[in-house]
Amino acid sequence: MSDPNSQGNPAVKSGARQLWGAVLLLAVAIGLFFLFRGRENGGVGGGGDDGGEKVTEERLELTRTALAATENLEIAEANDAWESLYEKNSEDSSLALNRSINRVLGVDQLAAQATNASLDDEEKKAARAKLPDAISAARTAIDDLASITDDVVTPMWLRTRVDLLEASLLPGSMTNSLRKEIYQRLSAAITGEAGRDP
Repeated sequence: MSDPNSQGNPAVKSGARQLWGAVLLLAVAIGLFFLFRGRENGGVGGGGDDGGEKVTEERLELTRTALAATENLEIAEANDAWESLYEKNSEDSSLALNRSINRVLGVDQLAAQATNASLDDEEKKAARAKLPDAISAARTAIDDLASITDDVVTPMWLRTRVDLLEASLLPGSMTNSLRKEIYQRLSAAITGEAGRDP
């Protein structure tokens, strides 16, 4: 099976960019849906008092900040905002999804920097040094999402993306065997229960 992270194939790169663009649009749409739903229902405060309205406005503004930062690939700023929102409502699957997507995008960004031939060695080394923590944070966020959603496909897809990015940073022989293992695992999931999930 061909490598979705291939550096040499412009069609693959374009397809990956389109895929992430679609994911970002989905994240923004979900965020906006819950943003407006919260406004229509009187928000989290819901009681109509000034304190509740203030809390709701602050959360709406933080959600706007998180969505805008994610869309602009301002990963650190978006991560702070999603984390703050998630801490206030860890049972909201849309927040958990956006938090996970942003963290996976962070891994994607660092992996691209770590292998970018146009960057000097110090910049690549700095990006590579940040990757273990970023990968661990992404996996934690994906596990958090999986624990509160009935959707098994999205967490599986996000985990696979992180696994493939991690594998792409290893020496060639290890990369190939890991990718084969990841694809076999994904294939087994698709032909199993997850494949029957619409």
